[in-house]
Amino acid sequence: MTVFMMCLSALTYAAAQNVTIDGLKYYLYPETHEAAIDNGNTWTGELELPSEISYDGETYIVKGIAHMAFRFSKELTRIKIPKTIDQVVHHVLTDDPNIAGEASSDCMNPFDGCTALESIEVEEENPIMRSIGGILFNKDGTRLYACPGGMKAESYAVPDGVTWIGFGAFSSIENLVSIELPASVSELCGGCFGGCSRLETVTLPEGITYLGAYMFRDCSSLKSIEIPKGVKNIGEQAFFGCTSLKVIDIPANVTFIGSLSFMNCSLDALVIRGVLDNRNINRSLFAGMNGQTTLYVETSEIDRYKEVFSGKILALDEYQTGIQAPTSSQDYAGYIYDLSGRRVQGTPKKGVYIQGGKKVVISGQQ
Repeated sequence: MTVFMMCLSALTYAAAQNVTIDGLKYYLYPETHEAAIDNGNTWTGELELPSEISYDGETYIVKGIAHMAFRFSKELTRIKIPKTIDQVVHHVLTDDPNIAGEASSDCMNPFDGCTALESIEVEEENPIMRSIGGILFNKDGTRLYACPGGMKAESYAVPDGVTWIGFGAFSSIENLVSIELPASVSELCGGCFGGCSRLETVTLPEGITYLGAYMFRDCSSLKSIEIPKGVKNIGEQAFFGCTSLKVIDIPANVTFIGSLSFMNCSLDALVIRGVLDNRNINRSLFAGMNGQTTLYVETSEIDRYKEVFSGKILALDEYQTGIQAPTSSQDYAGYIYDLSGRRVQGTPKKGVYIQGGKKVVISGQQ
């Protein structure tokens, strides 16, 4: 693998070339007779990637696959990765100095947006990857790389022992309604669940300290989210387009929230319990939010937020209110919702609810 990576950065444009063989795009390295599957492939039906190819009378071992090799190939249904592929390539496969671009090494899902893909299989002898139930993991099963976008199951439990989930690992899975993450997960890379339009529930593990950018972007069915207390940073557009969320409660340890994190949200309440960095409190943080959202912050922070937030701002101590249960939900000024965002019909039972943008605790029936 070391030789292969040296070739990626050292070969001249004249020495390597982009070719298409049997309908697939490759990048060839003549000096080592190695090849990588390039970005931008489309395929219909099942595909078994070759371990070697021939071009111009020479044989090349297929050693790499680009991180967007099959992105948005919407008719690919099954794929098998050969044992020879030991690298996901995270930059543009060309030596042309006029073309440049790199991606984070967190991107280990070459099949992002493949909405018909039902299974990712890996040849058993592959040194860096394995398939567990049609889902792509690293060899020892501690890192989850990619879940096929066309999986049929509505729920999925990530195996215990997984510690890391890659960028876009569950991106745009149309059938996924709920996902269970084990306590062993300590890192969720950006865009993990982006575009999962039917996703309603996710239990985030307590060990994570960062919610990556685009984490829940366009998860329009997400009803509720509990952010672990250990989280310190929330990446940009993390909740962009989460139109079913009614409350987002940001724990006190969070000091940074990325721009446009609440764009196109219809929140009743946004609760920020901590003190954000000065550079973080600006209009881009609240751009595109529902004008009816009530913002709850520390009393000492209210004036700072008034400069950038045009909606209603209240102190944190006004957020939780202990009350007795009414004889009917109409005794409140406005509708009552449970913590999943569902409107309560009739008399609410003992528990915690959302009413008028506030969390209310009903302590018993009258």
